[in-house]
Amino acid sequence: MADAPQQPGGAPLRWSFLDVVAAAAGFGILAGLAEVLVHLVRRQSGRTLFMAPEHVWQVPLADGLVFLVFGLLYGLIAVPVRPLRSPRIILGWFGFLAALAVLLLFERIHLVVEVLLALALGVALART
Repeated sequence: MADAPQQPGGAPLRWSFLDVVAAAAGFGILAGLAEVLVHLVRRQSGRTLFMAPEHVWQVPLADGLVFLVFGLLYGLIAVPVRPLRSPRIILGWFGFLAALAVLLLFERIHLVVEVLLALALGVALART
């Protein structure tokens, strides 16, 4: 198993507050783009979608803002608790949230299975 990333002095790498917020916003925009892709595939398959054409930019913007708020809250909690600023934990947490945001679009998958799948994807992302 690989060791945690290290700073030049040998101390574990910890992200700053702004790094946490930027990662959260980035994951939000990626989740929004994935949601747009799902909607476009559904539209091409003949399903009726009650969404305006502007959803192509509005959904990533909205998801980015929601994730930005989560990032601000997480960052405020993580500033005094140094282990929470580890890149593995941050990437795993926001990867889980982004995967869950996309998986919740599929009504035929049970909610518990969606949460477990998103959790597995978050853990997999944190381990890379």
